[in-house]
Amino acid sequence: MRTLESKNDAPRRPRSPATPFVEVLNGRVTLEGQPVSLSRRELQLVVALALKGPSEASVIADELWPNADADCARQGLKVYVHRVRRRLGHAFIVHEYDRYRLCHEAVVDLSEVEGLLKTQRNPDVGSTDTDSLLNLARRLRRVQWPSKLEGGTWLAAHATRLAEAGRTVALRAARCAFDCSLFDRAISILKELLVDDPCDEEAQELILRVHLSRGEQGAAAREYRRYAAMLRAELDVAPSKALQKMFFELS
Repeated sequence: MRTLESKNDAPRRPRSPATPFVEVLNGRVTLEGQPVSLSRRELQLVVALALKGPSEASVIADELWPNADADCARQGLKVYVHRVRRRLGHAFIVHEYDRYRLCHEAVVDLSEVEGLLKTQRNPDVGSTDTDSLLNLARRLRRVQWPSKLEGGTWLAAHATRLAEAGRTVALRAARCAFDCSLFDRAISILKELLVDDPCDEEAQELILRVHLSRGEQGAAAREYRRYAAMLRAELDVAPSKALQKMFFELS
């Protein structure tokens, strides 16, 4: 599964009220701290560029106008680029070599998750900032598009990608909590992942490891049996050989 990647090569500046801030999950853009009124199509254009990064004009046009012929779609793209620039400044959308992108100064609400995935660093599970990051990861896993963005079939692939990014961040935070012996914190994060996907074996395996690290062999065995029974009932499959080996070592 492809994860989110950094959309700009230049480093981002600390956000100030004058910085354009694209809130993909809330479906709005703010400038100087105030929401900017955008039409449905204008917002879709901004969100598409925020999610995709630098993109060929034909790709953006095809996504936003899938039922139009190529020339009409390209013309529609030009019209809405012009309209967005009128509202957010000409520099907000950059056009170079037949590719469009947001300006380097623009900040997207997903940038913290993108940075985490790009650098492979782990969340600081003792930091209050991590609570905000985990809340964002939770919203990514359960993304619900604002009404102005609904109906765009092009969003489906992005929703899948965002959900996987949210899962990756949460799983990494759980592993970090486990490594720091913050077992209750790890269990809390992992249980949420299993609510989203009861068949998530990576989350289930880490829960077993938490119980074993606490010396709770009985609890680990019960968790394994519950998971194995669920897999049989739902998918008619058994846990992986690695997980079975872990269980047999408990017996």
